[in-house]
Amino acid sequence: MFTSLLFSVSIFADTVKPISAVDLLDSLKNNKMKFEHLYKNQEIEVYGEISSINDIRKENYRIHILATTAEPNKRALNSDVICLVPEGSTSASKVFDLNKGQKITVKGLFNSYGMFGLIQLKNCSIENV
Repeated sequence: MFTSLLFSVSIFADTVKPISAVDLLDSLKNNKMKFEHLYKNQEIEVYGEISSINDIRKENYRIHILATTAEPNKRALNSDVICLVPEGSTSASKVFDLNKGQKITVKGLFNSYGMFGLIQLKNCSIENV
């Protein structure tokens, strides 16, 4: 598991390698200290399935990427990676074309994880839909 994490995200190189939202959340659950050491203030490229799209105080659009393989009725509240897309950014207009269930790849700066394990990326750009 440790070696796959090192190759999933390139911290010391200019290129960022994608990691699935499921794998990203699993790495947080497995070892929070290691997760923070690997990802703190790092740009991360995450891919997965959109679980919801909304806005927060009209300054960011929020794209929730599903980070679990559990059945819908067995999902925990903390089963998403949240990507904040700034209003007015080049990716902001793309948000209106997204739909729940669609596959997506985003790139953003690891900002924080909440007390319930929600991973949040800020200044996200939509890389691929």
